[in-house]
Amino acid sequence: MKGKSRFIQLVNVLFVLCIGFTSCKSQPQSGKMIKEQVKLLNQYAQAITNNEGVKRKEYLILFFQSFPNDFETFDEIYGYHEDSVLHLTHTLFELLPELKKSIPADEYYKKMISVGIRGKWQADEIGILQHHLQKIVPENVRLSIEVLNKEDEKEIESFWYFLFDGPHPNNYRKYYGDLYTKISQINPKIADLMKRAYEQLLSEDDGHGH
Repeated sequence: MKGKSRFIQLVNVLFVLCIGFTSCKSQPQSGKMIKEQVKLLNQYAQAITNNEGVKRKEYLILFFQSFPNDFETFDEIYGYHEDSVLHLTHTLFELLPELKKSIPADEYYKKMISVGIRGKWQADEIGILQHHLQKIVPENVRLSIEVLNKEDEKEIESFWYFLFDGPHPNNYRKYYGDLYTKISQINPKIADLMKRAYEQLLSEDDGHGH
């Protein structure tokens, strides 16, 4: 049994390493790969629930390593698709805040912001991700800017678009104003890209959900 357990752990580690590489990230994952990723995420989420202390943290780290690196993959796993055959047995509502406490900040922000790039709002799990990003960006503005500053303008603007996206972007005016003030003091260029994204959303809003 120990040998089998070690083999399974090795397979999991190899899969995690693969999905972490840029080459894997940049190529669309096959349906089989996505199914394996969902299987791992479900497995680790259940293990997090069943364990405490050091073991719980180990599974939180494994879950984070298996978590998508981009919005396309995130959407395929956590988004709503009528024809999807994927079966999630966990929700991100409680997992994301706990992950944030367990993962080094630079690694955590890098992955979370990467997932937000090119994002499109949806209810449920995608909405949970958006809400989490809305919370963590103001908590560490400098680190958020540091991560975003490594992306090109189009990607940065798409992240801000996702952050404020939804049926009623006008509801984010105060949040936007407070965040814009903080960011403009550190990096006016990134603040301007945020302004452009938010103004685009407002221009698309007809008052009934854009």
